[in-house]
Amino acid sequence: MKQDEQSKMAIQISQLLPETKYKVDYYKEIMVAEDNLIKELKKEIAKKHTTGLDKARLQIELIKTSNSIYAKKDVYEEYLQRKQKYESWLDEMSREVNLNFKETLEKSSTIKSNVRLMSALEKWKENKKPSMQSKIEFYLYLKQEIINNETHGNKKGKMKVHH
Repeated sequence: MKQDEQSKMAIQISQLLPETKYKVDYYKEIMVAEDNLIKELKKEIAKKHTTGLDKARLQIELIKTSNSIYAKKDVYEEYLQRKQKYESWLDEMSREVNLNFKETLEKSSTIKSNVRLMSALEKWKENKKPSMQSKIEFYLYLKQEIINNETHGNKKGKMKVHH
C-alpha cells in the first residue's frame, strides 16, 4: 500500500472504527434480545391457558420478530466485516510502527527547515501515553514529511512540476 493510501486509510479508520464497533455491538445485542423474545413468545403460545386469539396475536409478533432478526443479520455481518478489516489493518500497521517508529521519529527530527513538522514533534513529546491509533497516524505523518523533504527539500524556492 502506498504512503498516500495508508494515510487515507488511517483517517478513514479513525473516523469510522468507533461507529463501526458501536454498530456491531448494537446489532448483536438487538438480535440476541429478539431471539430471547422469540423463545418467550413460543413458550406463551404453547401454554394451554392462552386463548386462540392471543395465540394468533403472539404468532404475528413471533413472525415479525423473526423477520426483524433476518433483516438485521446482513447489516450486522457487513459491519462485522468492516470492523475486522479495520482492526486487521491496524494490527498490520501496529507491527510496522513498532518496528520503525523510533527510527522514523529520529529521521524526521533532522528536518529542521520544516517548522510545521518541528511543532508537531514538540506536541508529540508532550503526549505521554498515545493510543496505538494515534501513534500510527503520527508515524504515517512523519513518513510523509520525510518523503516530502526527500522529494522537494533542498530546492530553495523551486517547486517540482508534475506533468
